[in-house]
Amino acid sequence: MKKIYNIVLALSPILSGYGLSLSLDFGSIMLFAFGVGICLSYPRKFRITMPVGYGLFFVVTLLLSFIWARTIPLRLLLFSINLCFACCYAEKELLWKYYSIIVWICAVFFLVQEASFVILGIRPSGLLSFLPTVYGDSYAGIIEETATGGRSSSFFLEPSYFAQFLVPYVAISLFSSLKVERRKAILVSVILLLIRSGVGILLLSIIWLLWFLFTDLKAHTKISALILITMALIVFIYADNDFLGYFMGRSSELLSYTGDEQYQSSGFIRIFRGYFAFADLPTMNKLLGSNPADVHATFDRSVYFGTESTDYINGMQTLLFYHGIVGAVFFLRHLFLFPYKTGNKTLLVLSISIVLLLLVESFYLSSRLFVMTVFMYLLHEECIKRRDEKRQQITNTVGL
Repeated sequence: MKKIYNIVLALSPILSGYGLSLSLDFGSIMLFAFGVGICLSYPRKFRITMPVGYGLFFVVTLLLSFIWARTIPLRLLLFSINLCFACCYAEKELLWKYYSIIVWICAVFFLVQEASFVILGIRPSGLLSFLPTVYGDSYAGIIEETATGGRSSSFFLEPSYFAQFLVPYVAISLFSSLKVERRKAILVSVILLLIRSGVGILLLSIIWLLWFLFTDLKAHTKISALILITMALIVFIYADNDFLGYFMGRSSELLSYTGDEQYQSSGFIRIFRGYFAFADLPTMNKLLGSNPADVHATFDRSVYFGTESTDYINGMQTLLFYHGIVGAVFFLRHLFLFPYKTGNKTLLVLSISIVLLLLVESFYLSSRLFVMTVFMYLLHEECIKRRDEKRQQITNTVGL
């Protein structure tokens, strides 16, 4: 049962593309169902445990939702209950094993899609046609976009989701003490480049930069890795002459809200628009959050949302709108308590990656955030255990 639970946990970012809505995706529902099943089968092994600092964030935001916003945050409740189950039943070795297998299966299928598109002009779909997508869009339309669009996305609905799924693998493998894991991190980094996700490339650059700054490896090892990544990037740009123009075009989207309509619906919406609307809220709502109905009313009144049919806001803006500055501060505090309590560089890199994803993507309470948080919890527990064992050894040595 525990093995199955860890498999479902590793698969949840893919399964979350299907479901009745964004709040009720199959990944979250299956995690909840298997969590309840294990709990009923082994009730004595269950304990209420959450990642460091998350419990305080959860209690504060829950109280603010009940008392101030007069609402029940169902998505937050489901995410938190699943997190509690994961803290009890997820095992680092098992989860990493299954997650790694899924990463490589997705990577291989991605390369098959890219090769097929180059040779045949069409790519096979990795989506499950018998399940409804959380977008509620026509499946035929999604298949057509996948088959003939500009980028492959493996088994995910969007290339950016695939890129986000790979981020923990690169970060954890790159900071591993094993050479074979670092070599795997280089290969997956190349896949991230091939996905051509602006967010993925940004995160990849930061992860590698932090690795060069933090690791104590010999200079020639770092230089060799840098040369390999640089060569891969040069070959990639040479093979795809449109890549540099595409990436620069994506960057220019952040400059203003005027100009090309596609820039209005991408850069400005993802990064800035929500903050302008948030600034129009009453002071108490800025501090303590708002009811979902009031948030949508704010969108309807805002000139920044008037030209678009979507109410898209990124993860950080979602935190601010629904839980206020107070909730956002407690959430960020929870993230950085992981590395602060341990000094672990991998945890710091993952914390920074999550913050960046919250700033540019709809990442809050997503399945990708869930998996990353579980890995951080497991790494944190491992660090604490090693620290306690080392202290015990010192105590025993002094006692002798």
